[in-house]
Amino acid sequence: MSQPARKKNTCRTLLVHHKWHTLRLTAILTFLCLAVLAVVFAIAGNAQVPFGQSSQAANACNPTLITTGNQAPPAKWFSINSGSAADILSAVKCTGMFQSALQGNDLIAYALHTGTLADPVLVKPYRSDAGLSQYWVVPVVDSNNHPLALLTFFYNPQSRLIHEGEFDAVTGNMFYVNHPFPAVTANTAIAEVGRADHVAVAQGRTPDLIYFPGDLAGVETGKNNWQGGGTAVIDPIWRVPGADGQWRYVDHNGHAHVSTEIPVDPHYQPMPSAMTTQ
Repeated sequence: MSQPARKKNTCRTLLVHHKWHTLRLTAILTFLCLAVLAVVFAIAGNAQVPFGQSSQAANACNPTLITTGNQAPPAKWFSINSGSAADILSAVKCTGMFQSALQGNDLIAYALHTGTLADPVLVKPYRSDAGLSQYWVVPVVDSNNHPLALLTFFYNPQSRLIHEGEFDAVTGNMFYVNHPFPAVTANTAIAEVGRADHVAVAQGRTPDLIYFPGDLAGVETGKNNWQGGGTAVIDPIWRVPGADGQWRYVDHNGHAHVSTEIPVDPHYQPMPSAMTTQ
């Protein structure tokens, strides 16, 4: 073969080799990119959802905006839908206060990350004409079913909407440090009224958990020595409808009382005795 022919073949060989090297490098890089993407998607798919959140819950968080009549932005209220414990907790997890508490480093955040959300409990005002709100209270409990925190949410029973209220850590000498919430069950309250007053529960009626504005001045002056709870939403007492048409009240220690024994703030209406007052 002539010298020019050898040079021409050599150049062609080098060109083919260069093209093959480029194609192989491109294939390797493409494979590596696809592998990295696969790993990223796998990690994203297996990542743990933060406590109290889920993609389904996030998609269901459609607030009802309620204007307050001042310069503040509209308040966000969330539907409890069927009113089941699961639906109420879903609405609770939508609130801004709950989401913010998850990101904190205080006792409330500790409770949310180490405890369990127990079934919500409805707490009503001691009378419907007192101008006080109803609340759902959500206990965050430990392994002994004692609350680490109590989360309260305003409740509008007409619209079936809730709005964030207050979150309280259960610490120190608070009553619920060593008690489940509520400390007395509805059946126990009914049994106590039957034992103490020989009165059965009204047919077709059930007890309610209630709170009332306490006579704090009376406690401070020694006028009364009430230690049965009920003066706060997170420390309610039972109101039991009697078959005789009268309300009976069972404090958080499990003791039955008539209405006149409950120390309501004198600036408010008294605790009702007849069941005609709700």
